[in-house]
Amino acid sequence: MPRRCGSGRWRRVAGGGAPELSPEQVVQFIFQPGFSTAAKVTSVAGRGIGLDVVRKEIEHLNGSSSCSTWPGRGARGRCACR
Repeated sequence: MPRRCGSGRWRRVAGGGAPELSPEQVVQFIFQPGFSTAAKVTSVAGRGIGLDVVRKEIEHLNGSSSCSTWPGRGARGRCACR
């Protein structure tokens, strides 16, 4: 489970009695509308297209996306379009 995640959706959910989530459920937060790891919106952070939009566009092209994580080692995102 991530230990740092800015002020995005994860912090709002985790702040008060959030249920235990599996690592896979935590990863799904990055695909939620409005999710950001930026502590605050600036001219260079927190203003991009969210991964929710990216995922919808990939699916529109009959593609798929996934994200795998390895605690303490990193993460890998994949997308495939047919």
